[in-house]
Amino acid sequence: MEVTEDLLNHLMELSKLHLSKEEKEQAKNDLNQMLEYIQVLDEIEIDDIKSEIRNYHMDNYHNNVFREDVVSCKEKEELKANREYILQQAPKRKNDTFVVPKTIDERREK
Repeated sequence: MEVTEDLLNHLMELSKLHLSKEEKEQAKNDLNQMLEYIQVLDEIEIDDIKSEIRNYHMDNYHNNVFREDVVSCKEKEELKANREYILQQAPKRKNDTFVVPKTIDERREK
């Protein structure tokens, strides 16, 4: 696989990036180098290697001590005051939420 100009333009559109010609060329070279390295990794023979998946959290699951989350009345009042203060800083708000610009384009390809 190779990163072509068309693929790079598509990736830029998806990620809403705007790059100069020089930056586009550098990005294309960098992505192609990464893909070449991944191809080298794909060639490594790993059939005889025993997989060993370890998850720290699962290994220590029984050793962890969990406590019940309890909010005191004083904490509730502080949280309410902090929330109101933070919401007052919003350029736009609706009820108890921030109003932000859309980040996902609703156009669909056919």
